[in-house]
Amino acid sequence: MMMQKISIQLHADDIIYKPEDIAELEEYPPDQREAMVAAIMKEIGDLCKIGVFSLEVTLDHSKPSAQGWC
Repeated sequence: MMMQKISIQLHADDIIYKPEDIAELEEYPPDQREAMVAAIMKEIGDLCKIGVFSLEVTLDHSKPSAQGWC
């Protein structure tokens, strides 16, 4: 079986922030939410800089794909 693992380091620009999808923000007044999102973005960005997040993909070359064998 031929497997290949690919690891892609994530960067702050790779992450999409949707304040409406951050449930915890509903606990705060609307005028505080923008600052909270900025703080979340900074924290996630700093974690990306030190390599905390990555995308791990394992490719299995032993199984056929829609285009044939990988």
